[in-house]
Amino acid sequence: MEPDTILPRPRSALLDIKSSWERGLAQRPDVHQAHLEVEKLRLEVRHAKQDRLVSLDLVGRYGLEGSGPERSAVNEGIRDRSAPFWSVGLEVSIPLTNARAKHEYAAARRRLGQQIDATRKLKQRVLIEIDDAFRAAELARERVDAADRAGEHSHKLTMRHCLEPLIFQTS
Repeated sequence: MEPDTILPRPRSALLDIKSSWERGLAQRPDVHQAHLEVEKLRLEVRHAKQDRLVSLDLVGRYGLEGSGPERSAVNEGIRDRSAPFWSVGLEVSIPLTNARAKHEYAAARRRLGQQIDATRKLKQRVLIEIDDAFRAAELARERVDAADRAGEHSHKLTMRHCLEPLIFQTS
């Protein structure tokens, strides 16, 4: 290889802003945490909404009894399981004023809205950071390309001057 040969500069992978945005949002732990927080608050809103409604619960009980004139006879009856009892039933709860549940539902909806706004702002901030880094990388690449072109031009000028025949004047 000749000393005046310019080596080609390896080309970097083409920068793609859209894929950078997608990867940036997918790989940022703070964005992931914000999404988890939104999902958690959505569940809280659903729970608070259900607390305002009538509830119907299935209730079951099971126990053992012992009876006798002395405590040892009662304990023996429980150990022998000679007198089990059980019950099954339904419990209905009807909220009358339900002001607490209504206020909690409204507060949960406000918290969810605030978290959605915060998540949206975080995503915008991340996209701006990625965009700034993308622009800086493009500018750096353009500067390197300009320096390469200037170097090539300088090399050509140098080679042209070196190859021009020397003219000697004699007097």
